[in-house]
Amino acid sequence: MEKKALITTAFISILLFSALAGIAFVNLAKADPMFFLPNILIKSDGSIEPETDVITRTGNVYSLTVDISGQYSIKIQCSNIVLDGAGHIINGTLLSSERGRWFSDGNGLSLEGVTNVTIRNIEITGFSDFDASLKNSHTCYFLKIKANDGVTLENSSSNLITECNLAALTEAVQPGAYLTSSNNNKFYRNNITDLLLITSNNNIFFENNFVIDNFLSIGGNNLWDNGTVGNYWGDYLSKYPNASEIGNSRIGDTPYVMNSDNIDYYPLMAPFEVPPAPTPSPEPQPEAEPFPITLVLASVITVVVIGTGLLVYFKKRSK
Repeated sequence: MEKKALITTAFISILLFSALAGIAFVNLAKADPMFFLPNILIKSDGSIEPETDVITRTGNVYSLTVDISGQYSIKIQCSNIVLDGAGHIINGTLLSSERGRWFSDGNGLSLEGVTNVTIRNIEITGFSDFDASLKNSHTCYFLKIKANDGVTLENSSSNLITECNLAALTEAVQPGAYLTSSNNNKFYRNNITDLLLITSNNNIFFENNFVIDNFLSIGGNNLWDNGTVGNYWGDYLSKYPNASEIGNSRIGDTPYVMNSDNIDYYPLMAPFEVPPAPTPSPEPQPEAEPFPITLVLASVITVVVIGTGLLVYFKKRSK
């Protein structure tokens, strides 16, 4: 009876361990694909947390030294600084052969409660919320930014966005530029896909190229030209098929009307040439799921130990 009990106990132990190993494998394969990346925080005193070599500081200029892929987002709480992307990318997307493409939750780059911050020469992509965000921030400057999921301004005023490429996340019908309760901002020489303004006034837009794929929604009273030149609208000729150019001015003779408070009086007949955004780095190629070698080794060791114990026991019993 003692022999049978020992064998039964050993067999049950092996089955339980195998079951636990199987659960671990299932959990690895079915992990939730939405996740938050940790922030690199530039604090109000100028310090960087956590300390990292992906950003260097020289005076009030902070520079990216490498691409950041699937590691961090960046949050700025310090005024009067410059973040120079140096052509690098902040990528929240992860790829794997099993799970496909993941998008990180939150914003890739966010400014919170700051003034006089310049962001330049950077690409941001792969975040489920807007790639770039300004909240309660004023007199800030975005120059040569590529945001593949757009930019949002919330309670932010007197900011300048220029020579940027602001795309829309069409799957979520999320515009390239979204302003809410934000006034007196200037958008100049940008490529913008779709636009949404809510209770935002006195913002000025000129020499931008607007691609209207899903919607154009304007709440507030804003300016759409600088008195001599307006914007290029991708749907201008389909909306006004009889419009023609005034001389050789590149200006259409029919204003582009969004509503009675928002009219582009000098719409462009052809796109304005926006300087190219930073050259993106190649996306990471899908990789196989990491093999859980520790778990497998633990399973093998357990089986070996139990098997050895049983062998020793039976040899002693036979003697």
